[in-house]
Amino acid sequence: MSQLLEAIREAVEDKVWSAAVRLCRQGCARIVEEDEDEIRASVRIPGRPLPHEVFLWPDDEDWGCDCGSRADACVHVAAAAIAHKQRSRGGAEGDSRAGRGGTPSATPAAPRVVHALRRADRGLSIERYIEHPAAGDMPPQRRAITGSLARSAAWCSPGDLEVESALLTRIGRRVPAELWPRLMKGLAEASVVTLDGRPIRCSAEPRSGVVRVKDDGDGFHVQLVRDPRIEEVFVGGVVRCGETLHAVPRKLLDDRERQVLLRGLHFGAHEVGRLVGEFLPRVERKLSTDIRTERLPTAAADPPRLHLLVEEGRSDSLEVLPTIVYGDPPVARVDRDRLVLLGRQRVPIRDPKKEEKLRKQCSRFLGTAPGRRSVLDTEDAIRFVAGNLPRFRGSVEGREHAARFRLVERDLTPRVQLHEDDGHYRVELDGDGADPDAMVAAWQRGASVVPLLDGGFAPLPMDWLRDNGWTLVELMDAKDDDGRVPVHTAAALAGLAEPEALPPSLARLRMLAQDFDGLPAAALPSGLQAELRPYQQRGVDWLAFLRDAELGGLLADDMGLGKTLQALVAIASVPGPSLVVAPTSVLRNWQAETHRFLPGVSVCLYHGPGRTLDPDAQLVITSYALLRRDIDRLAAVPWQYAVLDEAQAIKNPDSQVSKAARRIEARHRLALTGTPVENRLEELWSLFAFVLPGFLGRREAFAERVADAIGGPDQHQALSWLRRRVRPFVLRRLKREVAPELPARTEMVVHCELSTDERKLYDAVRLTSLDQLRAAIGAKRTLGVLEALLRLRQAACHPGLLPGREDRDSSKLDVLIQQLSNLANQGHRALVFSQWTSFLDLVEPKLEAAGITNCRLDGSTRDRQAVVDHFQAEDGPTAFLLSLKAGGTGLNLTAADYVFHLDPWWNPAVEDQAVDRAHRIGQTRPVFSVRLVSAGTVEERIVALQQTKRELAKAAIGDEGVLASRLSSDELLALFD
Repeated sequence: MSQLLEAIREAVEDKVWSAAVRLCRQGCARIVEEDEDEIRASVRIPGRPLPHEVFLWPDDEDWGCDCGSRADACVHVAAAAIAHKQRSRGGAEGDSRAGRGGTPSATPAAPRVVHALRRADRGLSIERYIEHPAAGDMPPQRRAITGSLARSAAWCSPGDLEVESALLTRIGRRVPAELWPRLMKGLAEASVVTLDGRPIRCSAEPRSGVVRVKDDGDGFHVQLVRDPRIEEVFVGGVVRCGETLHAVPRKLLDDRERQVLLRGLHFGAHEVGRLVGEFLPRVERKLSTDIRTERLPTAAADPPRLHLLVEEGRSDSLEVLPTIVYGDPPVARVDRDRLVLLGRQRVPIRDPKKEEKLRKQCSRFLGTAPGRRSVLDTEDAIRFVAGNLPRFRGSVEGREHAARFRLVERDLTPRVQLHEDDGHYRVELDGDGADPDAMVAAWQRGASVVPLLDGGFAPLPMDWLRDNGWTLVELMDAKDDDGRVPVHTAAALAGLAEPEALPPSLARLRMLAQDFDGLPAAALPSGLQAELRPYQQRGVDWLAFLRDAELGGLLADDMGLGKTLQALVAIASVPGPSLVVAPTSVLRNWQAETHRFLPGVSVCLYHGPGRTLDPDAQLVITSYALLRRDIDRLAAVPWQYAVLDEAQAIKNPDSQVSKAARRIEARHRLALTGTPVENRLEELWSLFAFVLPGFLGRREAFAERVADAIGGPDQHQALSWLRRRVRPFVLRRLKREVAPELPARTEMVVHCELSTDERKLYDAVRLTSLDQLRAAIGAKRTLGVLEALLRLRQAACHPGLLPGREDRDSSKLDVLIQQLSNLANQGHRALVFSQWTSFLDLVEPKLEAAGITNCRLDGSTRDRQAVVDHFQAEDGPTAFLLSLKAGGTGLNLTAADYVFHLDPWWNPAVEDQAVDRAHRIGQTRPVFSVRLVSAGTVEERIVALQQTKRELAKAAIGDEGVLASRLSSDELLALFD
């Protein structure tokens, strides 16, 4: 303290120090409280009603005062330091009172204020006067206080001034109950207090009822009773306990609490934690307690803390249960808002503020609330163990489980080994420290790490799995209990294995996964009456390779590149019966092509009402309709080859014809189509379900991993995997790549302006159809959507196509007649396609009237080949009218060099097939594809949508424009704008 006093002396000027000494001599500085760390003093200034509060911190050699002075040390600080120095020496100079309560000091000369309390009407009244001590022969003198004590503040205590401030005009009158707590605080520090003329002490500590706790059966009874220390009660809120007066506190309890406690409460044995840890500590902050039982556990001031129970969950997860507990080891836990004791010896005192802080920490670090179990997946568990778990230090139970979730940096690129085993293929996977099955399963569920066999987790090789993961999934689905896989799965895996580790037979299959240049040349059947083009020879080589490996394939060459010829060569190279299924319109073409190129092959045309199977025929040709109808008969024959021409006929895996095709028993399976995917990737799955059953996995799994990814962020990875997967079994060549001698193909759009009447009709149909479309989309009625779109397209083409109308003329029809007239005069010939035979019915008489020669082919045509031959003849007609369904595939119509599309549709593959009737091998003139589009109608938007579909990312087999997804609701609505 002496060092602090010296520091203050150096910080003030001499005149300030002198003023401080004077204040001490006048009794204006007094020490109020003192402990080991802090000294609190009160310094009064004459003429100021309230004293200044000064704090001294000896250990820190620091001080503070509420006067707001900017000086290093003020006069009040100096006076407080001097007063403490005098007090420590036992002197009284400058300290007129040595303690609280008005005890006289060694300097009696100063006057004092006397507060005289008197009993009156069971209450108390108060008067004040100033008492001057005896001086010489003069006895003590008293005089009533008529003015303010502010001018006498130099010798008044803070309590005297507090009483004056509280009383105001209440001198000599009964004091209201609400003033007694404040008055009692002032009287406790006042100079002199008397009761009926006798000195009495006053205490700022309130006295009220006592909460008594006693045994009540196996529980406890709690009740509010009168404090036994109270000897006298005064009306207005004052009680006397011996020689001390206390105020009765106001509203320590609200009315309800008071009434409940007056009646008494019962706490059962199971509620002892709430009684000791919550109820009594809360009551003791307001009232005294009287414990009259020995069965209450000890109340302990153990602080609450978070405790974690860590357990291993299912599927490489970690379960974490945080709880708020008291004590170490825990003696109680907080269950929701209830304290649950874990023993009988100690009960912690609840700390709601600290508990709330722990709840916030739990939410911030664990993302949950105390008492709620969290299940962390592997990645979250690893992050938790490395990041937040160390925050809890010793408050974790089950650290051995948490230790398992450590991250180990290790390269886990799988190694694939294939072995030939008695004609079968067995696969072995080495995960370099991880179970390959677990690796694939983790990747499938979107995880980024996998458990290691020797403990811990390592990052998955995401780049490798992005390219090869689905192949491994197929492997897991395909292998049997002995690890053997089908040959087509082994072929796909051949691209993953190290070349030197492959058995010789699989080393040849590896070429399928890379390119076809290294395939051995296939021997051609004797009697072949054709010279194969180089790309056709390579196709035959590929088919022969697949045949020898007992694998199926998809020959997807562009239209007109000779898929029929390549398939016939493959069929003729094996003994035994083979089956070809084709559209009805091309059955005769298959028969004719077989006789033309392989006259030695016996053919049975299984068609017509009197159809029979020729048991000696090497080739049986039938239609899809008969395949569906006669599948029991056809499935009973063990065919060498089963070939599906225009295989898009089985694109719907749920159709009866698709199910029938999959029932065919054949050693070798082949699908021919120029459009392996028209609308959606599920069509490709359906084709492979025929040529290589099980190759693309289950239909649902294929949809999830590939088809549903189209249009999403994973589209590129899904299609990349699909292309790699199917590439060995799909051969696709485009005309522009392998037949550069073909003449150019030009796409043209001719816009047709609707007449005034047609425009009014179209707008009326559009408004009506738009309402129908929205309602159909909302109700998910597909037929309603198609019906609305159909009517709008018909209105754009020809009014006579709408129900109930008999119009014969239209603007588009006029443009067509003009175009065909010009072409006829120039020696050109044209194919005219429409989806509606009713539209062809309107076109046909207009051609006759204009003198334009024509012929027609649709679903009702009986002798299709005769009609084709008529058009192909040198003196054939100028125009060939065809329905898109009957004439869009399988026909060779190279006599035409113009192709007209009367009603464009959103799927470009359909129109491409139609154009390829003319633009194929054998064509010598440039081919023009002409779309007649009504301006300002839905047809313009359909053409724009075609382009969008064409530019969709390379899909399925890697050819641009092959994939077109289903029309979305937004796309449909956009067509009607």
